[in-house]
Amino acid sequence: MVDWRHGIALLFVTAFLLPMIKDAIQVWDQAEKEHDENCNPLLTGGIVDAELCSELENDSSAKFRTFSILSLAALLSAISGLALILPSGDGRYSHPPPGLR
Repeated sequence: MVDWRHGIALLFVTAFLLPMIKDAIQVWDQAEKEHDENCNPLLTGGIVDAELCSELENDSSAKFRTFSILSLAALLSAISGLALILPSGDGRYSHPPPGLR
């Protein structure tokens, strides 16, 4: 049976992931800035290297995926941990919604 200790462990996992998310978003932001500096025609004076832009775009996409996966993992572990910690009720005090009686 799953108990509150598993919930606390999942919350610790979430706390462990938060600094990793912060670092991942900074890395992704830096990749986006580098892409803009090299591929935005307004910033480069109209000269754009298509091959370099493609590489920078692929790099930025990979860093975004890393950030997204970490964020999703933290969200799921936080929700699961809270669901395991918070009381679920034993039915004595629960009432069905109106219209379902």
